[in-house]
Amino acid sequence: MLPVSSSTLMAQSHTVNLFLFHPQAPRFANATPAMASTDPIYIDGSVLEGGGQLLRIAVALSALLSKPIAIDNIRANRNPPGLKFQHAADPGTAGSIALLLQVSLPCLVFSPTSAERSSLILRGGTNAIQAPQIDYTQHVFLSFLEKHFGLHSTLSILKRGYYPKGGGEVHASILPVPGPLPAITLTERGPIKAVFGRSYVAGLPRSLADSMRIAATAVLVESGLDENIIRIDSVREKPSDAVGSGSGIVLWAETENGCRIAGSALGRKGTEPARVGRDAATELVSNLANGGCVDEYIQTAPTPSYLAHSASIRHELATQGLIMDERTAYRNINQSVLRHIQKALDQDDAADLESVLHKLTAGYNVLRQAAHGRYLKRKNGTRSSPFGYRVAADLLSAASEIRDNNGEATSRPSRFQPLASSSSPVNSPQEPWPKLSPLMDRTLSSLRCLPRRVLRPIAKSTCDLFQTDERSSEFSAAFLDRVFAGRLLWQGIARAVIQLSDSVVVKVAQSLDHDEHDILRFLETNFPSLPAPRTFGMVVVGHTSFMFMSVVQGTTLETRWPSLSAENKAEIRDTLDQQLVLIRQLELPPGEPLGCPVNQRTCKDVRYNVRTNTSPIYSEAEFNDFLVCTSSSRIAPGYKNWIRSLLGTEHRIVFTHADFHPRNIMVVDGPDGAVELSGIIDWEFSGFYPEYWEQLKALNTRSMTDTSDWWEHLPPSVLGYDRDVILDRFIELSGLLG
Repeated sequence: MLPVSSSTLMAQSHTVNLFLFHPQAPRFANATPAMASTDPIYIDGSVLEGGGQLLRIAVALSALLSKPIAIDNIRANRNPPGLKFQHAADPGTAGSIALLLQVSLPCLVFSPTSAERSSLILRGGTNAIQAPQIDYTQHVFLSFLEKHFGLHSTLSILKRGYYPKGGGEVHASILPVPGPLPAITLTERGPIKAVFGRSYVAGLPRSLADSMRIAATAVLVESGLDENIIRIDSVREKPSDAVGSGSGIVLWAETENGCRIAGSALGRKGTEPARVGRDAATELVSNLANGGCVDEYIQTAPTPSYLAHSASIRHELATQGLIMDERTAYRNINQSVLRHIQKALDQDDAADLESVLHKLTAGYNVLRQAAHGRYLKRKNGTRSSPFGYRVAADLLSAASEIRDNNGEATSRPSRFQPLASSSSPVNSPQEPWPKLSPLMDRTLSSLRCLPRRVLRPIAKSTCDLFQTDERSSEFSAAFLDRVFAGRLLWQGIARAVIQLSDSVVVKVAQSLDHDEHDILRFLETNFPSLPAPRTFGMVVVGHTSFMFMSVVQGTTLETRWPSLSAENKAEIRDTLDQQLVLIRQLELPPGEPLGCPVNQRTCKDVRYNVRTNTSPIYSEAEFNDFLVCTSSSRIAPGYKNWIRSLLGTEHRIVFTHADFHPRNIMVVDGPDGAVELSGIIDWEFSGFYPEYWEQLKALNTRSMTDTSDWWEHLPPSVLGYDRDVILDRFIELSGLLG
């Protein structure tokens, strides 16, 4: 390993003197033998944040370059100052194995023995406070290095160790590389296709892990994530696999572009398990709302930043969410602004910078206030997670500078205000509207200078709200002003529904399925009496879509269902059944493909992610091939063919909603405390599918712990396909689904 010729940790003098050398170094970057000298490099540990991370980075670089280092004033800005053993990731305690791996990994990557794997046996804490959990290292950090840098590693957790005993053991290995790693550019995160997680306990009841999982799932669904793509395991460690007792939860979202964003929390004495689950999920939602391609921990981890000789991990200005002190954050924000301006000048030194400055101004105040909020949280000693401080939503949606139609700077209030016109939603002027999520707030604030495309003509009644025509140069500013003044009805991570008037809402999203607009037109033509929204046009500004629709009054059935009487539940079931009978009467016309009835005519299967077919599907047999299309080598062809033979091919192909859930059913108050159906929404996955598909998809989100009796009140017209549902569950658990 790394011989240490001298090592002094002096908390009183705040000084660290280290001289580390690699047996056959140097191999890193442009290092030369002349660099291996005894003249130390002096580092001021009081600059910016200092801290243990500075020591770990310095140690790794010292070993790679064969240069001794001396760090003065280590952690001088911390309370208390000086260095403790955990800051050096001392493996003899419950110190973090993950932090120890940070120091070791760069040395292993550039090991001189490039023909063989470099291996480590690490002992200490696997799930420690103030450090990344080993599950994060395994599923997010190492996955990031392999995906983007091609570093092939293995990590085996032989025994977990919890605070204060430690005692965990992890075996790690990595295949060294002969030279500098390639530069990378990450600017497009892509849609979220799955959320995974591990909720665990050791030496404690299994029910605590279940409580964390259920609470985390609820927060993620409330944020707008589809429950179908969330897979969190509850685990109780065997006594032989853990030292001490502990609990926690680690979550990570995976996107279609291979990015992984995480959130986590550790169980604490006196803290309810549900609170721990909510904290982890809230951190994940916050990291997703930041809009970046990596989470805040990878941004500050040493390895990606210096392993690549000229690595470029780029983020837009609005994605900054680093863990740092206030002045450091301000400095980075300002430097990012200057880089954007310099980039424009490099392309044309006489360029008109108005659009660039406008875009930067839209998010600048938001970022400054968010940095100040994180500083206050650190100053007051309130941590939100092992990885850093959560961005406060109220600060991120605070006032930001925007421009009116004449180009003058105006200040937009952070809360939505009622519209002044007579068509405003009816609400008390004193009641503030809910706030936009950070991502949506920043997105809308930066759209004014971007080009727009009218994908579907805007209805005249909707244009009248904006007091301009869609062809006018002032259209974007006019409808954005109206959106800012509207009433926020619902929001997810990167989408929202905002009411613009008594009769018009707009659905705003960065990844909106454009088929939904035309599907609603299809429904209006074929089922004029169906209580579905009517569409009034669609606009895209930059990468953000705005779909204008009619208002569907009321609240979701999911909200009201628990308080309904048995009689009212039966009435709602019968009313819904009438609507489903109506749409199921429409069968697939001969010669037409299955799936969406408009545009590309694709089939959509939503589970861990949204899967679509690449070529038209004209029969149920071809649809079955689409379902069972895995290329996994671990599933024998004969087994796959046997499962495929069990699938039916003679079902009717009927029109299907394909996401029939109480959250997509709207109700209004009726007489005597009952509710009545007012609408069915979210038709983006609807189309022509085998007749069992409606029941299968309706039950797709049902879990073993769900105590709602909604499932006993599904409309009768979609039932009777239990065999198909059970077979599909078996196929999904077998890993056969593509």
